[in-house]
Amino acid sequence: MCRKTKNSQALQSRRMITEALLRLMKKEPYVNITITQICLEAQVVRQTFYRNYHSKQEVLECFVMQLIDEYQSKYAPGNDMQHNLEQLFTYIPFSQELLLLLKQNGLFFLLEDAFSQYLDTATEKIVFMELLGSSRYHCYLKDFIIFTMLSILSRWIDNGFSETPAELSLIAQHFFSGTDPLYNQPGPHKF
Repeated sequence: MCRKTKNSQALQSRRMITEALLRLMKKEPYVNITITQICLEAQVVRQTFYRNYHSKQEVLECFVMQLIDEYQSKYAPGNDMQHNLEQLFTYIPFSQELLLLLKQNGLFFLLEDAFSQYLDTATEKIVFMELLGSSRYHCYLKDFIIFTMLSILSRWIDNGFSETPAELSLIAQHFFSGTDPLYNQPGPHKF
């Protein structure tokens, strides 16, 4: 996984490599991109690439985790689920362009690890993690939350990002509270 460093030269190399990979992903599918292409685009030698990363997937994993870390340092979760969801969708750490690139290239699973890390560090502060009353079941609730959020983001991408963050937050709130967002009543409903 991502090695921590404060070395400014290493940080600059990582930024250049990440930006190069993202630029290349806008031009061609991720599976066709080689380490050589990334190095040429970033204007770094292969040795620099491998000093910082083991693979091109690790470049994206580190970038996604960096965005989550930056988000967490700015927006700490509180005890209000509605506020937490609105905050997450309003200040989502992933740009629409990045979300689209990840989904188009079959890399949406990288967000699963990012959300998992976020919930691991925020569990004590997030009120809905205590709903089941037993830490024995937290892993199930955590997975439910992660995959619900990923499903909402995936559908948002498919819908051309047409919903507002407030609408996404409302949808998520209804799912987590067990109500149907169309009828605002305990669901399920037949259409």
